[in-house]
Amino acid sequence: MTSRAVTLCLLAGLPARAQAPPASAAAPVTATAPAPEPAPVAQGDRLSRLEQEVAELRQALAEERRARAASQAPAPPAPPPPAPPWTSPPAASLLDGLPVAGPLHLGGLRATVGGYLQADAVAYRQDSEDQLDAAGRPLNQTRFLIRRAHLRADAGWRFLAGALELEASTVDSTGVRLFGAEVAARWAGPDRSAPPYLEVGLGLLRIPFGFEVQERDPARLFLDWSTVARALFPGVNDLGLRLQGGYRLLRYQVALMNGHPLGEAAFPGLDPTANKDVLGRIGIDTPLGGGVALVAGISGLVGRGLHAGAAATKDALVWRDQNGDGVVQPSEVQATLGSAATPSQGFDRYAVGADLRLTATLPALGRLCVFGELLWAANLDRALLVADPVSVGRDLREIGGAVGLTQEITRYALVGVRYDRYSPDADAASQQGARRVPIDTSYSTVAVAVAGQLPPWGRVVVEYDRNGNALGRTASGAPATLGSDALTFRVQLGF
Repeated sequence: MTSRAVTLCLLAGLPARAQAPPASAAAPVTATAPAPEPAPVAQGDRLSRLEQEVAELRQALAEERRARAASQAPAPPAPPPPAPPWTSPPAASLLDGLPVAGPLHLGGLRATVGGYLQADAVAYRQDSEDQLDAAGRPLNQTRFLIRRAHLRADAGWRFLAGALELEASTVDSTGVRLFGAEVAARWAGPDRSAPPYLEVGLGLLRIPFGFEVQERDPARLFLDWSTVARALFPGVNDLGLRLQGGYRLLRYQVALMNGHPLGEAAFPGLDPTANKDVLGRIGIDTPLGGGVALVAGISGLVGRGLHAGAAATKDALVWRDQNGDGVVQPSEVQATLGSAATPSQGFDRYAVGADLRLTATLPALGRLCVFGELLWAANLDRALLVADPVSVGRDLREIGGAVGLTQEITRYALVGVRYDRYSPDADAASQQGARRVPIDTSYSTVAVAVAGQLPPWGRVVVEYDRNGNALGRTASGAPATLGSDALTFRVQLGF
């Protein structure tokens, strides 16, 4: 017999001996009929039952050990609270950053409400004057103002999502306007922190061109966009249809838009032509290891602009009192001929851009970000010097870009410097005598900003802007740089 069988037999015999009463406590013997002897049990059956009992005991012991280990394990950490808007990555749309769970749940619907406020104090502005311009607007810029106050609501249900954002400002006048409104359907991957494979959005959207235009205002250290971004994409939002998404390190965006952003001078939020602007961006967003990450992309735009026509005019007589005597004389009366109506005309416009951002986490300091963006366009200026090639008789080439860096000094301070330059007409020339001489029409800015932060809700920024404008004139009329330096303080609060 094997040792295993001997052990099982001994285990089987122990209970029987333990149950036998001691001799001193035995009951008196009576004359009763002897009990029938149990039927003999086969040796193999007994071994099978014992092996089954041992297996069950081992299984129960293992379950008890697992339950004890689970009760002694530390509780998982609580999920962090939702980050404020400026700690999120740049938004390609209002829907970016939509939380998985919000404070409001109705069935499968999740919703959140938030916003931010940026209040500015312009302490110094070199070109301010206590005067009014030809339109009756004040030229003084040394003042207090609400630069932006945004209120935003997000909602999502299964693969559908929506967002609504309002903006209040006192830059030009006190008012509230619609800043963004979007509905979208998403096909998301298993990783909820990654961008969806495909998102189709319709409404008032962020213009998918470059990096700076799509960067959220609270996330940007500097007080405003670069000059080229403000000129070519004023208001940064336009109405249209957009497809975007990503897979691994790839990011893509394609949109069909009206081509008239909210902040443009001619037709803000409207579309006077049936032609739509086609634009988009393709790029990468990937970590390189060692706390270093790279974001880069190439953007493009093609579309149509509109030169407004003129209504017909009638012939008219004009009297000019040349001698100031108040008497109409034949020599002072002139005839002005009428003109026929001229129809509106369309013109082509396009743009190409490239952007790059490299971030690295430095020990004992924080994140360092080095960035650059270059744009080359034609007939696309819609805010600063509005491009109208029909009136000028030639295409207007626009070239601009920005480079800079920001550095965290622990989580409580941030410093940065940025240089941007923009030429609204690279082919501009001036008539000097019998020759036309090229002239420089560029705008340039060196911005130095320092911020104190109270993560995650507040920030105080001080920025000095060294602005250069080659369109200035001296007292004698000679070209000169127009001084327009500015010192601005900003308090920012998010909720």
